[in-house]
Amino acid sequence: QEPYLFDGSVMENIRYGQPEATDKEIYDLCKIIGANEFIEVLADGYDTLVLENGKNLSAGQRQMITIARTMLANPRILILDEATSRLDAYSEALVQDAQALLFADRTTVVIAHRLTTIADASRILVFDHGELIEEGSHEELLARGGVFKALYDTYYAHQGVEELTEEAAEVAREEVSRTTKEADSKEMQMFKQMLKSGEPTPELMKKMMERIPPETLRKMMSDSSDISPEMKEKLRMRMQRHPHD
Repeated sequence: QEPYLFDGSVMENIRYGQPEATDKEIYDLCKIIGANEFIEVLADGYDTLVLENGKNLSAGQRQMITIARTMLANPRILILDEATSRLDAYSEALVQDAQALLFADRTTVVIAHRLTTIADASRILVFDHGELIEEGSHEELLARGGVFKALYDTYYAHQGVEELTEEAAEVAREEVSRTTKEADSKEMQMFKQMLKSGEPTPELMKKMMERIPPETLRKMMSDSSDISPEMKEKLRMRMQRHPHD
């Protein structure tokens, strides 16, 4: 359940999976699974010394190193026991794509309570006190409405709160960044200039509604002194009449 790392460099910990692997093979592998991004910013990159059990690394970083090591070993059969049980939402997101690559083209048995880990499994077996009670794909088990469906609902009602909240926060941050860039874009400035200079055509009004988020339009109307009160009112009325234009 806990990734095992020994005293040595990051490179040595990864190479343990295949002692004959070259540095280039390890670099290329880490780039493929996304581990290179965090390794390169460590104090000494791939030569950074790892403390016993990876105490100087985050849970997600430790997991990524063990994923790289396992992919280097290239086993035909892989068994994972609660591989993401101790990861927070950020760390789990960090390793999900890497795990998908790890699972590909091999038989993989995953023991998990965190249901995001097995969502893409071709077959899911549900056990209750050692007894097999349900079997099927993720979609089949949800449609059946049995024990798996109850576990799924409980996970996202309780355990999933942290994940969903952080995902929502990330989406919100991206949206704020996107709309901020749009507000400063040349196209936005062009619209403001045209509104300032005269009566915009219906086509321009429609284009504004399609290209600029309503919240950004409202902010532009409230903050900008370049737009006349009459034009702001016309924009406001059109937004009310055509909220989805």
